[in-house]
Amino acid sequence: MNDKDGAYKKHFNHIDDIVETISKEKEEIDADKTTPKATNYLGAINANIKHSAKLIQDNPIIKEHKVQIVSMRYDVHIGKAEQL
Repeated sequence: MNDKDGAYKKHFNHIDDIVETISKEKEEIDADKTTPKATNYLGAINANIKHSAKLIQDNPIIKEHKVQIVSMRYDVHIGKAEQL
């Protein structure tokens, strides 16, 4: 996601570090290939969900107990969850 005017930079310098880190994640790069996230909020949300699920799945305790992590997105507008 971006801020076309860069207004966030006036108040939150640490956001630059966060945005830079997120932009290098595989899920973010893959999502950007389909539709640029700057104009695709759903793509950015899905990439974030997939990345979070991967981080959880890579946890040694999760691996040890062979827990399966399922990526889902809940839409508050329609009250339904969708598996990614």
